[in-house]
Amino acid sequence: MKRIVLIGFCLLVVAAAAWAQVKPLTLNDALSTALVKNFGYRIAEGNWDIAKAEKTGAAGALLPFVSVGLSYGWTKRGPSSSFTQGLIVVPGSNQTTTTANYSLGLDVRQNLFDGGAAFSGYKAAAASEAASRENFRGARQKLIFDVRSSYFSALKAKRLLEVQEDVVKRGEEQLKIAQARYDLGSASLSDVLKARVSFANDQLTLISAENSYQVSLANLNSIIGENVNDSIELADTLVPPAELNLGFEEAMSKAEKNHPDLLAAQENMKAADWGVQAGRAGLYPSLSLNAGYGWNNRDFSRVTSLFDRDYQWRFGFSIDYNIFDRFSAYQSIKSSQARHSNARETYLQSKSRVALEVKQAFLDLAQAKQKLEVTNQQSESAEEDLNIVQEKYNLGAATILELLDAQVSYKQAKSDQVQALFDYNLAAARLKKSIGEE
Repeated sequence: MKRIVLIGFCLLVVAAAAWAQVKPLTLNDALSTALVKNFGYRIAEGNWDIAKAEKTGAAGALLPFVSVGLSYGWTKRGPSSSFTQGLIVVPGSNQTTTTANYSLGLDVRQNLFDGGAAFSGYKAAAASEAASRENFRGARQKLIFDVRSSYFSALKAKRLLEVQEDVVKRGEEQLKIAQARYDLGSASLSDVLKARVSFANDQLTLISAENSYQVSLANLNSIIGENVNDSIELADTLVPPAELNLGFEEAMSKAEKNHPDLLAAQENMKAADWGVQAGRAGLYPSLSLNAGYGWNNRDFSRVTSLFDRDYQWRFGFSIDYNIFDRFSAYQSIKSSQARHSNARETYLQSKSRVALEVKQAFLDLAQAKQKLEVTNQQSESAEEDLNIVQEKYNLGAATILELLDAQVSYKQAKSDQVQALFDYNLAAARLKKSIGEE
């Protein structure tokens, strides 16, 4: 008896541990996890960090360059041999001498005029950083949409699995009824065989539905950055989304102000425009200022006399102008102008694509709403019809073919209802994405 109790306790512990490993997951939980663990999102964030660093580097070109140097040198000279220099014999030396040298230096270089190259470079880098920020925001919105789409797909697969489980349960009951009627002599063997085949087909479909549900959960885990083998339980249900009281013109206006792809294209066009200005800088001379201080002595203890002895100040200007630069300035100007033209065309292309995206999302949402209303009515009618035909068959007033046909219509209506509900949620999420909202 004790052994049986112990085995039962162990089984209970194992079952509890297995249940504890199943993670209840809401849509908000999935979004929060994805924004931390998704690889593509983190890469986009890294690209933005690179652009911010490049902007800081471009700002540095406007500031003076300052450097400080400290050097030390040590020399040991050994005994030397005598040698003849002309008619004079220079005697050698048996002495070994050592010398040390210390030096300090400060250098300052400032670009005073470069045709606007440094300033234009900074403005171009600032625009590129803004474009990268919008690309990051676009990656965030795309990730949010992908997570919602994947979560809704998993909910759809779960609902379709529930529909199929209901169909299998009804099919099993129908097979029992057909068998009972056959045993009583009120139904033919053909009725039993047809019910048995239909039940087997429903079981096969149930296997596929279960597999589709598990695949959808694995796909959701992958998108949010979790292990695909993790067991999760969807905590939310598939319900109609909140109404979006938004006209097309208002939606288009929001998209033009908020869509990250469009804003990024605008910033890239600004960056290209500043690139043209930077390219033209090569046509102008450059003026720079150089200043510095240096101290040199063999005795480091005299460092206290930095501004008393053994020092020097340096100050100067330099002007450079390229008389012939092997067409470097020409190439820079033409290339930057071509990039600006491409950036403008990209912006116009993005504007057209965003308008199409908004229009399509707007139409899809209206269509999905209408389909959901129709499928709701269809589902109610199909369920009522199945119940009526089932009762008639039980009384011998309907054939097995009529009953099986009603079952097929019921299953299709329920599946269409789930699909319409999924399409409605997805269309609402796509419309939000198209106008640049999360």
